[in-house]
Amino acid sequence: MIKLFKPTIKRKDMDLVLSTLVDEQLGPGLMNHELSRLLCSDLEAIEAIAVRTYPRALAIALRTLQLKEGDHVVISPLSPACYIWLLQEMQLEVVFADVDPRTGCMLAEPIKKMTDPVPDAILMHEPLGNLPDHEAFSELSIPIVEDLSQSLHSEKGHKRAGTLGQVLVVSFEEDSMLATGGGAAVLVKNKKHAAFMHSSTQRNLSYDLLPDINCALVINQLKVMDHMIEKREEYFKACQQAIMKTKHQLINEHHDAVHHNGYAFCVLLDSRVQDIIRYVKKYKIETAMPFEQCAITILPERRTDFPNSIPFVLRAMIFPLYPLLSKDQLMTLVRVLSTLP
Repeated sequence: MIKLFKPTIKRKDMDLVLSTLVDEQLGPGLMNHELSRLLCSDLEAIEAIAVRTYPRALAIALRTLQLKEGDHVVISPLSPACYIWLLQEMQLEVVFADVDPRTGCMLAEPIKKMTDPVPDAILMHEPLGNLPDHEAFSELSIPIVEDLSQSLHSEKGHKRAGTLGQVLVVSFEEDSMLATGGGAAVLVKNKKHAAFMHSSTQRNLSYDLLPDINCALVINQLKVMDHMIEKREEYFKACQQAIMKTKHQLINEHHDAVHHNGYAFCVLLDSRVQDIIRYVKKYKIETAMPFEQCAITILPERRTDFPNSIPFVLRAMIFPLYPLLSKDQLMTLVRVLSTLP
């Protein structure tokens, strides 16, 4: 079976993890501080905190903006379902803005038309390694929490993922660019937000922080990430040439102005989804419908209000794309993509 996601961790890169085990430091400690330092350096932030769960990181990020009960937060219909549950739990009002039909990224234009009321914040999901229009969102003057879980190290128009938001979130879940099976980090760009971030975590800090064993796994991946992205790009191009032989449409944005991180290979299917699933299963390739459970599916009565999002929910399918694919696995994947019915 060719798994859909696989952490980019090789045996030779495990020294730091083994050292952490030998030092008997499994809880949060030096590795947690080192991970925060590396992330700040990588993303040009002034402070970071690595915590145990992705929803907790999102909650800290939103509280860092000092949002009040009833404030309006804009999200994409294709955002993770946990966005809805979290915003409802925090008693914040959910506002949707439709997506770019080419990339699945939130559009700024619908937000510009929101005047009654003007949104208080944007929670920006950047799906499939794609990035939104940086210039258009910069003109809005609305605080942005930028979720880099899938877009980390992507670039568009010489702007890297992480340059748009005042507060950043990076997940370490299995389906993220940096994967340990759990955890996430929150990063801030200025001292005001740093103070708010600390005040929102102070009470439960000992229970919030990500243990060192997980941090060591993330650090290993972060150190080799640029090399791994080069490998992902190589595989991406092979898959891109394969899908061009079919009637199906590539979703991932990939052209001269874009440096895609190769998060996953996503296709907008032009035939019956069940037929594709049966065909791919014959070759033991694991796939998924990435938006099968997204924000708009939690509120299905709103689905028809956002026509650009509907095709992604119904017909988008992702295929494996990671550096640890063997040559034989890549050949199988390319052959299957080029012959999709």
